[in-house]
Amino acid sequence: MAFGKKLLKFFLKFVLVIVIVLAVAAAGLGVYYLVTLRSAEEYLPAKFLFYVKIDSLKEIYENVLDLKAADVLFSQPEFKSVYRALLDFKSNEWARDPVLKKLLEMRASIVVHQDRSLSLVLEPGLLSLGTRNFALISAFLKVDNLNLTTTRKGDVTVYGIGFGSRDQFFFSVVDNLVLVSDKTANIESLYRNRTSGENLAHDKSLASVQGKLGAKGMLDLYVSTPTLINLALPEDSPVKRILSRLTLNDLSLLSLDLSNDELTLGLYSSFTPTHRGLASFLDYNPPPLQSLKYPPLSSSVYSALNVKSFKDLFELRLLLDNKDVEGTINQLDGVAKTFLGTGLDGLLWDWIGDEVGAFLTAGSDESVFFARVRDRAKLDVTFKKLVASNIFYQDSSLVFNDVRLSRIDFPDLLKGIIGLFVDNLTVPYFYITDDFIFFCMDPEVLAKAINDHRSEQVLIRSENFRQTTEAAPKNANLFLYYDLTRSKPPFFPADSLPGRLLRLYESGMIGVYYIANEIRVTVHARGISGRKTVPLAGYPKDLPKGTSGDVYSVDLYGSAVGELVYVNNDGSLVIQDLLSGAVSLAPLDPQSAVVSSALPGSRVRDIFTFSPSGALGKFEFHAQSVPPFPVITPFKNSFLPVADGADLLFYSRADRAFYLFPKAGGSEKKIEFQIDNPVLYPPDVRNGIIAYYPKNFEGDVFLISTDGKLIPGWSRRGGGISLSGPVFVDGPGGRARVAFLTQAGVLNLWELDGRIVSGFPVQLEGTYAAAPCPAERGRRPSMLAAINEAGKCALVSQTGEILKVKSMTDSGGRNAKLLADDVDRDGIDELFIYGGNNFVIGLDALLELLPGFPVTGGRRPAFNDVNLDGRKDMLTAGFDNRIYAYELNK
Repeated sequence: MAFGKKLLKFFLKFVLVIVIVLAVAAAGLGVYYLVTLRSAEEYLPAKFLFYVKIDSLKEIYENVLDLKAADVLFSQPEFKSVYRALLDFKSNEWARDPVLKKLLEMRASIVVHQDRSLSLVLEPGLLSLGTRNFALISAFLKVDNLNLTTTRKGDVTVYGIGFGSRDQFFFSVVDNLVLVSDKTANIESLYRNRTSGENLAHDKSLASVQGKLGAKGMLDLYVSTPTLINLALPEDSPVKRILSRLTLNDLSLLSLDLSNDELTLGLYSSFTPTHRGLASFLDYNPPPLQSLKYPPLSSSVYSALNVKSFKDLFELRLLLDNKDVEGTINQLDGVAKTFLGTGLDGLLWDWIGDEVGAFLTAGSDESVFFARVRDRAKLDVTFKKLVASNIFYQDSSLVFNDVRLSRIDFPDLLKGIIGLFVDNLTVPYFYITDDFIFFCMDPEVLAKAINDHRSEQVLIRSENFRQTTEAAPKNANLFLYYDLTRSKPPFFPADSLPGRLLRLYESGMIGVYYIANEIRVTVHARGISGRKTVPLAGYPKDLPKGTSGDVYSVDLYGSAVGELVYVNNDGSLVIQDLLSGAVSLAPLDPQSAVVSSALPGSRVRDIFTFSPSGALGKFEFHAQSVPPFPVITPFKNSFLPVADGADLLFYSRADRAFYLFPKAGGSEKKIEFQIDNPVLYPPDVRNGIIAYYPKNFEGDVFLISTDGKLIPGWSRRGGGISLSGPVFVDGPGGRARVAFLTQAGVLNLWELDGRIVSGFPVQLEGTYAAAPCPAERGRRPSMLAAINEAGKCALVSQTGEILKVKSMTDSGGRNAKLLADDVDRDGIDELFIYGGNNFVIGLDALLELLPGFPVTGGRRPAFNDVNLDGRKDMLTAGFDNRIYAYELNK
C-alpha cells in the first residue's frame, strides 16, 4: 500500500515536470515566434498593379473562381497568366492534400506585379514554427509524381513544386512568412524589398487610402490608379480627359462585395486639380437630388448631374474641348446681346438651376431631358425677350393625352450650346412643372411621363429601384440608374471591362461623390448572374466577307456540334465547321439565298440555294454541287421556294401559278389552279395543302391541294390587306389550323374546313408587317405571338384571349420578326425578336426578358449545343459582319 502511494507521488511529480517542461518549451517557442515575427508589408513592393490582404486564402480561393464576374475579369489579357496559374493549382491532385489545405487557412497578402506576374505572402501563424523546416513537412506529402526542387542563392532558399519535370510555383520560408510566386525572380525581389526599405511598410501612399471607405468589404484592393483608369475607361472617354487634368494619387482603394446575385463596389481616390476652373467645379458638396421624384416607373435609365451651376458645367465642357473658356464665353455673350437682346446671364445662367439630366423609358428611343429652374420669373422674362427678337418660335397650343405641351425652336446660338451636351435636341416639346423644365423630341413620350408623375407611377416607388439604390446617398454629384430588363441603354459600354461586368446584373446604380481633393464612387448592381446569357468563349468572330442573309446551324456531318451555313457578301455559299473552324466555299449566282425551309434533316444533308435569276443550287456537306444542279428554273424574281416532302414549291410571277420541283432534280410540274391576283408573300404548306394570300383589299385567304383542288370551305375573308402570308399552327390534338394577320392588326384563326375558331377574329393594336408566330406550350394548343411596327408584342391563345401585351425597345420597327424555340427543352417555347436592329431580344412565356437579353446580333438566331454541355446555345449574325454565340442559362 505504501509502495503504491510512493509510486503515485512519483508519477504525479513526473507528469508535473513534463507539463512544466512542455509549458516552458511552448513559452520559449511563443517568445521565439514573437521575436522573429515579421510583417508581410516589409517584403511587398511599393509599386504594383493590385494589392489585397485577405483573412482566409482558402475561402477566397474556393469561392472566387466560381463567380461569373471572375471569369470576366480574368479574361482580360493582363490577367490570363494569373488565371492560368490559379486553374493549374486547382486542377492538380496535390492541391487537395490535407496538409496543404490546412496551410491555406491563413491570412495572405497578394500582389499583381507591374509585369502581370503574381506573388503571395502567406501568414500561417503558429504553423510557421513547422514550415521553417519544409524538408520535414515534405515527407508527409504523399502524392504521386510530386516534384520538389531546392535552389539556394546566398541566404535565400527557394523551393519549386510541381508535377513531373515542370515547376509550377516557387516559394521560400522566412520566419513566420511563406513567400510564393510563379517566378523565382519575384521571390528574390521580395527579399530585396525588405533589405532596401522600398516596400509597403515604408510607403505613405497606402496609408493615405486605408480605411477611407469605412466598413471593410469582402475584398479591399489597393490598385495602381493609372492601371485602374486604363482598365475601366475606353481610350476616347471624356472622363479620361477630365482625369488628365488632375494630379492623381498613385494608389486607389477598391472595396468589393461580390456574389452571383449582387455586386457592390466602392472606390476611393484623391487628387489635386491642375486647373483653376476644374478645381472650382469639383469643390462642391451638393444637396439631395430633387429630380428623383419625376422619372416614370417605366424608366430604363435615369441620370442626373448635381452641379454648382449650369455655367460651371458649361465651362467644364469647354475645358474638355481645350477651348479658351473665358474668351469663348465673352464671345458668346456678345453675340447673345446683339441678336437676342440679352446676355448669357439672362439667357441661361440666371434661371437654370443646379440639376440637369435625362431619363429614358422602356418602349421609346427618345430621352426626356430636364433642368432645374432656379428662378421661374427670370425664365418667363427670358422667353418673352426671345419671342420679341423674332428669331425664336414657341407654340403652346399642343395637347397630347390631356397634357398641354409647348414647342420651341431654339435660336442657332442656343442650339450650339445645347449641342455640346445633347445631340438632335433642335425643336423639342417642353413642359414646366414645379421647379423643373422637361424637353423631349417625342410629345407622346413627354406627355406619358407627365401623366405618370401626376398618378405617382414614378421610379422611386419601384421595389427594384429601392433595393438597388437604398444604400447610396442621394446627394451624388453624378447619379446613374439603369434597368436592363426594360431596355439596353444606347451608351451602355458593352465592350469595356465595366460593361461586361455590369452585363451580368440586370439593374444597378452608379454614384459619384467628390469634394475638395477626394472622390468616392459607389456601384451597386443586382441580378441572377448564374442564369445569365453570356457570350461563349472565342466569340464574337469576325466575318471578313460578311453575310448577306441569315446564318443557320445545321448538323451536316452527323457530329455532336452543327456547322454554320450562310451566304457571304461575295455571293458564295459558306459551310463552316464550328469545332475546327474549317470553311468550305461554293460560288453562287448573284443575290442567292439559302432555302431555309429545305435545310437538312436527320438523313438528307443537302443544302438548297435560290437566286432572283431563277438559279436553283443543291450542295452536299462539303459545299460540292450535286448533279444535275445548278438548274435554271423559270421562276425569276420570286420569293424563295417552300419545301414540301420530296418537292420544292415555287411560285411563278409570269403566269401566277404554283409549281412543284423535285428535290432530286427533273422538271417542274404546274399546279393547275387559277390565281387571279399576284401572290407577294411566301405561302405555307403542310401535308400537301397550300395556304396562300393573293393581294386583295379584303384579305381573302385560299387553301388548295398540291393536285390543284380548292379545299372545301375556302377561300376565307381576313378583313383587310396583309404584309405577310398565312401560317399553319397546331391546334388541339395536333390538328392543323390556319392563322392570318392583317396590316391593321386583325388576327384570324380558321379550322381546315374554313370555320372561324371561336373567339376570333381578334383585333390587335398597331400596324403589322410580320406574320404571326406559333409558339408551343406543351400539351396545350400553340399560342400566337405577333409584333407590330412600334415594337409592341402580343401573345394570344387559341381561344382568342389576349394573354399579354408588352412594348419592346430596340425591336427594329417593321423589319422585326419573331422566332419561337424551346431552348431549355421544357416543352414551352421561348420567343426571340430579330431582324430590325443589331440586337436579339429573348422573351419567356410571359413576354418577360430572358436573363441577359437583349444581346448583340440582329439576324435570325440559330440554336445548337456549341460548347457540348447538353444545353442549347444561340448563334446569330450581326449587321456588323460578326458572328455571335451565347450560352443560354435560362
